[in-house]
Amino acid sequence: MEHYIPLNRISTLVEELTSYKIGDRTSDNILKHAEKVFTPLYESLRQSIEDANIVGSDETGCKIDGSKGWMWVWQNYELTFITAHRSRGYKVVVENFKDGFTNATLVSDCYASQLKTPAKHYQLCLAHLQRELIYIKEQTTNNWAQDILDLFTASMKLKRESEESDFPLDKNASFKTRLIELLKIETYDNQLDEIRTLRKRLMKKIDSVFTFLNHYEVPFDNNASERAMRNIKVKQNVSKGYRTEEGAQRYAMLRSITDTLKKQGKSVLNMIAYWLSCNNVAVSWE
Repeated sequence: MEHYIPLNRISTLVEELTSYKIGDRTSDNILKHAEKVFTPLYESLRQSIEDANIVGSDETGCKIDGSKGWMWVWQNYELTFITAHRSRGYKVVVENFKDGFTNATLVSDCYASQLKTPAKHYQLCLAHLQRELIYIKEQTTNNWAQDILDLFTASMKLKRESEESDFPLDKNASFKTRLIELLKIETYDNQLDEIRTLRKRLMKKIDSVFTFLNHYEVPFDNNASERAMRNIKVKQNVSKGYRTEEGAQRYAMLRSITDTLKKQGKSVLNMIAYWLSCNNVAVSWE
C-alpha cells in the first residue's frame, strides 16, 4: 500500500528477498486479513474526521475494473480518510457523512458536491481560484483579474505573518468589502464565460473566501487534500488501476491508515505489524 506494488510484483519481490515463493492469491489473502482486522480502526478514523474542527476534502478519478471510478478524501492535519466509489456525486458524501461536519470548517474547491456538504463554516481553496484568475488574466487586457489576485496575495501574506493570538484578524471585513467592490466592476471583457462564472460563484460564496482570517487553524488552500490524492495517481500509473471495487476500497482503507500514522509521527511498519499480531484493533484516533 505504501509503495504501489501490484500483486504479481509483490510475489516476485518476496521471492527475491526471502527465496520463498508466494502466489498472488496468498498476497491477496494477507490483504483481506488486514482489511478485516482494520475495519474497526477505519470506522474510528471516519468518526474522528466527522467530529473534527477542520476538514479538507477532494476527489480524483481512477480506474476500477477497467471503467471510471473515484477516490474521495476527507483529511486534516492529523487524519486522512479515503474511500473508493463509482460515483462523483453528492451521494458519496451522504453515505460517509450523512450529517456533514457540524463542528468543522470545510475546505474545498468549488465542486458542487463539496459545497453542498453541511458544515459549520466553509473555506474556498484560494489556490484553485488563483489558477482561474491567472487564466482570465491571460485572456483579457484589463487589470480586473490581477486586482483580485493581489487581494488574495495580501490576505495570504497577512495570515502567514500573524500569530495565533492575533485571531480573529480584524481585517477580514475589509478584504471582503474590497472583493465585493471588484466583483461589481463592469469591464468590456464581461462576456467572457470564465469571468461571468467566477463572478457569480464568488458573489454567492463571498462569506467563504476569507474564513481563514477568522480562524487560525483554517488554511487558505486545499493543497493538503491534493497531496493525499497524489498517491492515488501514483498508484494508477504503477498498477494501472484496481481490478475490483473491493480491491479499490481495500486500498483506500489501508492508505487512510498509513497516511494517518505518518501524520501522527508513528511507525507504519511497527504499528501495522503490532495490530496484525493482536488480530484485534481497538484504537481511538483522537
